[in-house]
Amino acid sequence: MNKKNLIVILLFFSVLLTVIYTASDYGIAWDEPQYFHSSDLIMKWFTMFWDSLRNGNINDVISDETITKYWHWDPYHVPHPPFSRILSGITKTIFSPLAGSIAYRFSTAFFFAILTVMVFFWMAELYDIKTGIFSALSVFLMPHLFGHAHFAMTDIPLTTMWFLTVYCFYRGLTNYRWSIVLGIVFGLSLSTKFPALLAPIPLFIWAHIYRRKEYHNNAFSMIFLSPIIMVATQPYLWHRTLPRIIEFVYDSTTRLYTVGIGKSFPTYFFHMVYFSDTIPWFYTYFITAVSIPIAILIFSLICIFFYLKRKLKDEFSALSVINCAFILTVPLMPGGVIHDGVRLLLPAFPFIAVLAGVGFYYGCRFFLARLASYNIFSHINNLDKKMAAVIFIVVYSLPAIDIVTIHPYELSYYNILVGGIKGANKLGLETTYLQEVITPSFLESLNRELPKNTRLNAAFSNFMMEIYQKNGFLRRDIKITYNLDCDVYMLLNRQGAFNDFEKWLVANNQPAMALRVKDAPLIFLYRFR
Repeated sequence: MNKKNLIVILLFFSVLLTVIYTASDYGIAWDEPQYFHSSDLIMKWFTMFWDSLRNGNINDVISDETITKYWHWDPYHVPHPPFSRILSGITKTIFSPLAGSIAYRFSTAFFFAILTVMVFFWMAELYDIKTGIFSALSVFLMPHLFGHAHFAMTDIPLTTMWFLTVYCFYRGLTNYRWSIVLGIVFGLSLSTKFPALLAPIPLFIWAHIYRRKEYHNNAFSMIFLSPIIMVATQPYLWHRTLPRIIEFVYDSTTRLYTVGIGKSFPTYFFHMVYFSDTIPWFYTYFITAVSIPIAILIFSLICIFFYLKRKLKDEFSALSVINCAFILTVPLMPGGVIHDGVRLLLPAFPFIAVLAGVGFYYGCRFFLARLASYNIFSHINNLDKKMAAVIFIVVYSLPAIDIVTIHPYELSYYNILVGGIKGANKLGLETTYLQEVITPSFLESLNRELPKNTRLNAAFSNFMMEIYQKNGFLRRDIKITYNLDCDVYMLLNRQGAFNDFEKWLVANNQPAMALRVKDAPLIFLYRFR
């Protein structure tokens, strides 16, 4: 086994097992309960399909009525295609005897491990193994990517499938077999989440600039093979295929203007509440820049510097820059939806990691050339490896420490440009948004501290507390109420979702208890008389 393959195996299992081991540290994310149920329905349908296949009568199980019941159960709360939920259902079915409901999340851990490995493999292939490791660690140690890798949602699967689509597209330029693989991968991407439908735009723009005569096989595969894969993996599209595809595209592109949707996703930004149609034009770029470890951001800027210095001739850097810029710009376009911090921007993060890897490669070459001119360095053996080791330690010690010290609250991470989590909170940036901060350890503290028969109002988290209570994580005697006639008022510090009373409450009262991370409050608890 060669060195590269050994690193691939070690990297894959290290990432996979790390995420699986820590999966139970987080609270349930906002959308997970509906996704869990959808995965269960899909697995139940597969069981029915297998039984019907053995009995020789599958007409009922593939009927439109049955498929709609199991595959299109609640399109309002689960509007996305089912590929990630199929895999969540599979991992839950296999591993639930050992891990319980946490097993739903193992599929996302698998996606994240695949993403990290593919970043390493591609960069090692194009540059060298050191650059591959640097880029892979840039993915693994981005707190927001690491945190989201623990939830059975669509964000990490989409991020992974988008990157794999770009990789297969690049390989398909010179090998038609990879064009076929591209058709399959892009088809599965279309079965993951709507934004994948937009992935060909930056790819075709880049190919038309740099590889104009070489991307016809890729285009053919994406146009003709991918839709077949998309339909084959979505039984809901087996009936009335074309109208339902049009319906899905229409619903996704007009979501901002749907009654109850367009004004239901507030974003708190510099002490102001914005909705998607009013968000400042620089929001996506700013929030991304302050949500990535500063050293990784600096190396990605080094790459862009060398890219511009070479007069835009570096086609691989261009591929990453175009994809990253496209992903960060689309939510700002008319009809674009943006909320939940960087959650919907995560597909750009692997390309930033790749850019950081390229910056590392060019930066090392630049400094090695300078150091070689000094006699004091000319006699040092393996100077390139030693310099790379020093850079690794300097660059990745801080992100690793950040992840360890804020775990499991990585989704609240901000870098030193805004003073970390504490500084971001003072500046008026959104502190938390996905409910995952209601962790098992926090629930244990509630069970321990709250008096018997406490009336608890958890504001917009009441539905989540009901789920915890139903599943035995919250004491049964605690009474969850939606009225202000309560003993304890629990409020997640999602400032954009505060009503007038909650704004007054936070501004004028000290909480009896608070969950804080690095002096930044994530949850307030107020005692009412």
